[in-house]
Amino acid sequence: MNGIPTNNSTTGRSQPQQHNQPQQQQSSWMNGTFSVSISALSSSLPPPPTFWSTLYITILAQFLVMDLLLLFKLGVASFPSSWLGNSTKRRIFQWTEYSCAIYRFALPFVPWNAYFGVMWWTVLYGGIKLLFGFALFWAWLLSTLRFFRSAHIGTLPSEAECGQSEQCTICFSDFRVPIKLKCSHIFCTECIRTWLDREVTCPICRAVVTRQDNHYRNGDSMLPCVF
Repeated sequence: MNGIPTNNSTTGRSQPQQHNQPQQQQSSWMNGTFSVSISALSSSLPPPPTFWSTLYITILAQFLVMDLLLLFKLGVASFPSSWLGNSTKRRIFQWTEYSCAIYRFALPFVPWNAYFGVMWWTVLYGGIKLLFGFALFWAWLLSTLRFFRSAHIGTLPSEAECGQSEQCTICFSDFRVPIKLKCSHIFCTECIRTWLDREVTCPICRAVVTRQDNHYRNGDSMLPCVF
């Protein structure tokens, strides 16, 4: 009689232990699965960017955008002059170059920001880029304002004035749509506008013809911006 209660009490203590054992096994299984998932996720993450990998990505992106811009310029240059005038083409070249330059100037910010990884470095880098980018933005704004109008560089000469010099001193041919500069020298309109794509003075007397920005109107491109 005394042994029966003892067996019942022993059985009563063993039942909760057997009941808790599956819960412990399930908890350990979940912990193990969670640890494996974290390990797999950590191993799948890319390594932190290095200086050379960031520089490589930046240069690659710069040349990709420059190649796309070059294809666009080739498409514009292929249009006949009867469809798209040369002066209009030059304004398109300049405006698209400045527009693309602003995009290429901002493009390196993302990879270099990932490389720095520190907030104050990012703020310093962004502030420097904004400081140097203001001049580029101002040039783009002026180019946009001049996009729909040609620069006034001279007046239409009379027949008597054209008779004094029968040939254009740039192309050495007869005048085609002549124009007289402020210095009284006469040239073909397209010849002098092509000249002014690189210079700002008269090709004969070196008097200043215009002070407007004439950069990149001949299809030139800026150097890549890698920082």
